[in-house]
Amino acid sequence: MKNFILFLFLFLLSTTLLSQEKGTFRGYISSGFTINQISGDSVGGFNYWGYTGGLGTYFMISDKISANMEINYSMRGASGEQFNEFNQFMVHRTIHTNYIEIPVLINYHDHKIARFGAGLVVSNLISTTQWYNLRQVRNERTENYYKPLDLGFIASVAFDIKKHFGVNLRMIHSIIPTGRYHAADEPQYHITLSGRVMYYF
Repeated sequence: MKNFILFLFLFLLSTTLLSQEKGTFRGYISSGFTINQISGDSVGGFNYWGYTGGLGTYFMISDKISANMEINYSMRGASGEQFNEFNQFMVHRTIHTNYIEIPVLINYHDHKIARFGAGLVVSNLISTTQWYNLRQVRNERTENYYKPLDLGFIASVAFDIKKHFGVNLRMIHSIIPTGRYHAADEPQYHITLSGRVMYYF
């Protein structure tokens, strides 16, 4: 995985250099925030905020269609109160997960409005921790609960404000359960909303 990430980084850098000569590629860096929940984790609501940032490139297939690839760091998770079947408060739980994301999208360019895209994102889990009532809990269940790879669907819309600046809104939803199997647990899926500022080279 590390070799693949290095290759992708060099590829993105090379496309940025090529864009100065051919004009068919455009590279950019991005930075922003995520709002998250994990469906099926018994903690409801988009209460977990995190950071996201990375770099990417897109190249024009036609005047209206482009292909897009990125490599991003993203914080995902969930946070909230857990209740039992009698609606009695049990514990406040926070789940932290850190991912390296590699999204691939196909975009439609409406040059007067925005760039609309959809595709798939493969995410590699870097680390995970869980906290109960503000205390970290370390055991096999909390530290080895989530799978090392997550496959998701991504939808995106980007607005170019000026020649070198834009803003981007996107949603990522896991396609397959992201947690390892545990008896009596519901399947869990990451749901991530994000807003980013983009700088184009």
